[in-house]
Amino acid sequence: MTWPVPGACTRKVGTPMRVAVAGATGLAGRHVCHELRRRGADVLALTRAAGTDLIAGHGLDRALEDVNVVIDASNVASPHERMTRRDAVGAAMRNLVSACARARVQRLVLLSIINVDDSGFDDFAYYRAKQDQESILRASSIEHVIVRSAQWFEFATNPSAVTLGERQVSAQDWLIQPIAVATVGEVLVEAALDQTPHDLTVAGPDPIRLPVLAARYLEHAGDHRPVITVPVPFPAFADGTLLPDADARKLGPDLSEWLDSLPAADAWKG
Repeated sequence: MTWPVPGACTRKVGTPMRVAVAGATGLAGRHVCHELRRRGADVLALTRAAGTDLIAGHGLDRALEDVNVVIDASNVASPHERMTRRDAVGAAMRNLVSACARARVQRLVLLSIINVDDSGFDDFAYYRAKQDQESILRASSIEHVIVRSAQWFEFATNPSAVTLGERQVSAQDWLIQPIAVATVGEVLVEAALDQTPHDLTVAGPDPIRLPVLAARYLEHAGDHRPVITVPVPFPAFADGTLLPDADARKLGPDLSEWLDSLPAADAWKG
């Protein structure tokens, strides 16, 4: 199966769309690649193993030859202590945008974070980096789509907010409306293939406190350690700032359905 490419189409009739995925080996990127292949796209993973480096910009021009659309689901980290995470994210976005422009890529789809531009996150370095990332893309001449996602169900044991101790688990008191990462992958692919794309925000069906999410997940995995609630580093994580507004798309599955869908091998065992 093939689709029309956004903008001026230069493909031969009957050839599949060629989509490059930055962050293809990450959690969201793997789901994006799976969904693209399921739909018949020709998928190119932008990875160091394949010879591309987003932060340095190496290999991008060669990799993006004949690419129609790029999906950026990357989560870059600083390669050395002299570069901050914010600088690394910004450099990666600038390099990717510039390479897309040179290669005449017709659309760039970016995975971002729900309500990332709220002033409550101005002191949080990673969210500032994501703000920079969005600004760089919006200032470019490339047709683009920004998909802001709520936190994922998989955040239940994320080490940035959950500490798995030997006798108990400590979870920061985030208030979120989590969504399945597989659903986010499908949304990113839809944004890449849509003929009339637009920025959007996606979240799951129901709000929940992170300690409750962690407890439900661990219980499902057969782990009975108690989950202790600990304070958040920034008030915006707990006060509802991370919840979607009325215009956001609320997409299933809900938490019970997501837990039931997990293969036994994916359940975390302590």
